[in-house]
Amino acid sequence: MFKRFLLIIAGCIFALAFAYVRQPYVEFIPVMSVPVSNKVIIVDAGHGSPDERC
Repeated sequence: MFKRFLLIIAGCIFALAFAYVRQPYVEFIPVMSVPVSNKVIIVDAGHGSPDERC
């Protein structure tokens, strides 16, 4: 029972370490932003086909 518990803990630690090492390098690129105060924003789903009422 204790051996199984240690094996599960070791597997979790290995999986977390592997996931941490495999993370790609993320580079943040600064972008210009503009204020949207007093503006109307319209969001269109734009599925590309007529709505079949689904």
